[in-house]
Amino acid sequence: MPNSILFAKSIATLLEEVQSAADMTMVRSGLLRVRRFSRSHGLTLELSAGSLIVNGEKPQKPDQALRRIVLAMTTHEVGRIILNPGAVPRELLKLAMALVRPKPQENTEASIFEEIRDASLWYIQVLRATAGTDTDTTTPAAAHLEAPDDVATSIRAMQRDATAAIASTDVPSLAGILANMARIEKATANCDLKAQWTNAFDQLATGEVLRTLVIALPTSGHHVATSIAVLKRAGDAGADVLIEQLLQSESIDVRRACYDALVHVRRGTDRLVSLLEHAQWFVARNAACLLGAYQSRTSEPELTRALTHADERVRAAVVAALLQLDTPTARAAVRGAIHDKAPEVRRRAVRGFLVEEGAPVNAEKLLKALGRETELDVQVEFLYALGTLATPEAVQKLIRLCSTEGKYRPSEFRIAAAEALASARLGASVPLLRAMLKDPDVHARAAARHLIRAVS
Repeated sequence: MPNSILFAKSIATLLEEVQSAADMTMVRSGLLRVRRFSRSHGLTLELSAGSLIVNGEKPQKPDQALRRIVLAMTTHEVGRIILNPGAVPRELLKLAMALVRPKPQENTEASIFEEIRDASLWYIQVLRATAGTDTDTTTPAAAHLEAPDDVATSIRAMQRDATAAIASTDVPSLAGILANMARIEKATANCDLKAQWTNAFDQLATGEVLRTLVIALPTSGHHVATSIAVLKRAGDAGADVLIEQLLQSESIDVRRACYDALVHVRRGTDRLVSLLEHAQWFVARNAACLLGAYQSRTSEPELTRALTHADERVRAAVVAALLQLDTPTARAAVRGAIHDKAPEVRRRAVRGFLVEEGAPVNAEKLLKALGRETELDVQVEFLYALGTLATPEAVQKLIRLCSTEGKYRPSEFRIAAAEALASARLGASVPLLRAMLKDPDVHARAAARHLIRAVS
């Protein structure tokens, strides 16, 4: 929980810095702070009755530092923000910029949900608030029907309303009726009566009806949660329609909406596994991302084989998916990708070395890989990983890189080495941070000042 709160606070600070935009050095420093957490941690921010829930827990004391996040989420009617481990600076900055801008006043302006979707932020999800009448329209009387005749009468009335909604292409009403059926079905204890509701839902939720809901997802506004609830209740049938549209739709908005909905539905695993070998790279990439989001451990063998995919974008997605499975064999497979020819794959593979707390740690392979690495972004990832591992060998290497060995390295490298050392050994970092206050690079000096304040 403490790390989660610090992560959330770093986001709140970044929002303030982006909002003011008075000092881009501070924005960059703020982005680096958030990035330190996002490299190896995930975060879920959720609003509940006006309070911020951080990774499923409500902070014990009100924290004014988090009010900036609450304000931004309330302004844009955001119910939940999910940051998966590995979110990159571009994604984090885009999220911050979207959250601090005013709420669109005209229908022609893109909402924050459309903006995030169009930006293809694969490690970040921004979901609408689901509170509202459209998500709970079941009447108490309908939910507690006990007489078979009353049930039949209620079902016929709903079927008539659904038919009218289909004829007029009234997607919100159609989704609401189906969602009500699903809720009543779930609340009914009598097996015979429950079967009637189940049969009524299955008859109404045809492939064509589900397809209508799916195609309308990008324009469903705050009704989107209702449509997703219906697709989830439809099970494999709902997932099949979503996957079908993900593959076939010519609209990027529909494809992205299908992807987001599948994260909630979490069905269709066998179909997704088969798509790992699809001829189009982005289809295989999406399949890998979804299997990771599902945490589908049964798909681990197929994902591991996909590490040899010809397209590096697919291999990068597979590495991220295997890390989400969070098994020793999946992490071992990821560590093997440290020698991949693509820099982005190697960068993501570093996280395979960050084992769970209490497990034995060996930084030797990482240190050797750092010695061979030529790409700056990947080197920076190695440095942060060494700071997280904090073994004696890793700390000694970071000390050398912060003094003699790193003297002529780029400023991004020197900053990362200093931040990694401060994370691993506060005491050992202070003298080197003070020396860094005389660094010729303004960003390095700003980072040193921030780190000294943080460790003091």
